[in-house]
Amino acid sequence: MRSMMKRVILGTAPLRVTSLSWRRPIVVASVVGGLTGLALWFGEPAAAFPLAVGSLFTGLGGISEAPGHRWRIMLWTGLWVGLAAILGGFMSNVGVAELAVVALVAAACGFAGTLGPRGVLVGVLTLVTYAIYAGTPDTGIGSLESGALVGLGALIQMAALLIPVLLRNRQLLRGREDDLPSMRARIRAHAQRRDDFARHGARLAVAMVIASAIGHTSDWPHQYWIPMTVAWLSRPDTSGMATRVLSRVAGTILGTALAIVIIDGLGISGYGLAIAVGLGSLVAVVYLAVDYTIAVAGITVIVMALLSLLGEPIAETAPSRIASTLVAAVIVVLASAALPSTSARHAVFG
Repeated sequence: MRSMMKRVILGTAPLRVTSLSWRRPIVVASVVGGLTGLALWFGEPAAAFPLAVGSLFTGLGGISEAPGHRWRIMLWTGLWVGLAAILGGFMSNVGVAELAVVALVAAACGFAGTLGPRGVLVGVLTLVTYAIYAGTPDTGIGSLESGALVGLGALIQMAALLIPVLLRNRQLLRGREDDLPSMRARIRAHAQRRDDFARHGARLAVAMVIASAIGHTSDWPHQYWIPMTVAWLSRPDTSGMATRVLSRVAGTILGTALAIVIIDGLGISGYGLAIAVGLGSLVAVVYLAVDYTIAVAGITVIVMALLSLLGEPIAETAPSRIASTLVAAVIVVLASAALPSTSARHAVFG
C-alpha cells in the first residue's frame, strides 16, 4: 500500500527538464496572449475568451506534430472546437434537455480515440470546449459569433506556426500520412462492447451527464467547471487515473493560489491580464506532456485571468473552483472503477 501511494504521489511530478521544448510553445503562447490584448484594444474583452480557446487548443493539437501532419491536425482541431463552441452555446439555455446532447457528444469524443493518439487529443479538446460553452449562457456573445471567434483564433495560430515553415521550405508541408488503415476500418475494428474505446465512450457519457446535472442544479458560479474537469481527466486507459486526479487537484489549487497572488494581490488589469494569459499558456503548453500538475496550474491562471477581464474577482470564486475540481475527481474515479479499461482490469486482477 505504501509503495503504491509513493508511485501515485511521485507520479504527479515526473519533471524531465531535458525534454522541455520552448520554441513552438513560445509562438503558441504569444498568439494566445496577443489575441487577448487585441480584443482589449478593440474594446471587446468578451471576445478574448473564444479567441484564446481557439488559438490555445489548436496550438496544443498540432505543436508536437511534424509540419506535414501539423497543418492537418490543427485544421481538424480548429474545426471541431469551433463546432463544439457553437453547439454548446445553443444548448446552454435549454436546461436539463442538454443532458441528452452531452451524452452523445461525450460518447463520440471518447470513441474518437479509435483514430489514434491524435483522435484522443482532439476528442478531449472538443469535449472541453463543448462543456465550457454549454455552461456559460450569459457570455454576451452569441453562439455563432463565439464559434466564429474560436475559428479565427485557430486560423491565426495555424498561420503563426506554419508560415515560418513555408518560408523555410514549403516541401515540408507535404508530409506523407501515416501508414494506417482507413478511418472506417479503424472505427469498425473497435465497434464492439468490450473494446476499451467503446467502454471509454460509455464511461465518459455517464460521467459527463452526472457532472452536467450537478452543474445545472447547483448555484455555484461557472457550472461548466465540473464537466470541463471531467473531460480533461478522463482517458481510455484508466490505469493511471489516481495520478491524473491527484495532479489535477494539486494543479488547480496551485494555479488558484498563483492567480490570487499575481492578479488580485498585485492588482493586475487590462493588458497586464493579457500578459498573464500568455504566460499561463506558455506554462500549459510546455508542461502538458511533462508535468500535468504544472500544466493545470497554467490553465487555471489562463481561465482566471480571462474571467478577470470581465470583472470577476478571483478570490470570490476560488473556493467553488477547487470544490468543483474535487467533485469532478470523485465522478471520474467512480466511473473508472465501475467500468475500467481492459488494461486496468488486467493490472488489478492479472
